[in-house]
Amino acid sequence: ERVMQWADQLRVWTDSSAIYAFPEPDALPYERVPWARETICDRLAALTALVTWKETDGTEPPVVVASARAVMHKTLPLREFRLGLREYRQGQAIDLQRALEVWGAHGYRPEVVVEEPGTFSRRGGLIDVFPPNRQDPVRLELFGEEIDSLRLFDPISQRSRERVERFVMAPAGEALPRLAPAAAQQVAQVDLRLCHPPAKMEY
Repeated sequence: ERVMQWADQLRVWTDSSAIYAFPEPDALPYERVPWARETICDRLAALTALVTWKETDGTEPPVVVASARAVMHKTLPLREFRLGLREYRQGQAIDLQRALEVWGAHGYRPEVVVEEPGTFSRRGGLIDVFPPNRQDPVRLELFGEEIDSLRLFDPISQRSRERVERFVMAPAGEALPRLAPAAAQQVAQVDLRLCHPPAKMEY
């Protein structure tokens, strides 16, 4: 709560849009509780700002407000996070099938209608995607293999709004589905013979 308060106050007193709250995980260590969508989005927005601000001309460096427990929690390695970042611009040529595969590998879920962060949908040459590092989802309109237009849209009414020239997509979470096989191999090497049955089932 204090992190959110400090971030809000800094935005008011500095008139800056480059201030990010980096919340701590909702679950305690080793507790199997899903994180709130707001926590995931705020963390990914802060991480994206830290990684990309030097690459954008004229962008002020971000200020990140975090608790000690928030920065102690492990996140994606920098290399993996960079690999998960995608930038799209108007007029850019893309391989749509390949792009959708990459989105899925980085945690995005296909849906009929895009209403929440981390989802995408395809209707012919229209692709809606809601990056968790953005406040609004984006509608890509393709002309052949080229991005003809990029528009923000309202996830409730689904109506398109203003155009944007570019946007950056972050991974949909801090645990990537494409890394699951490697993680499963490591877990398979753990010796559980000395655990009692309930503990084995938990693992």
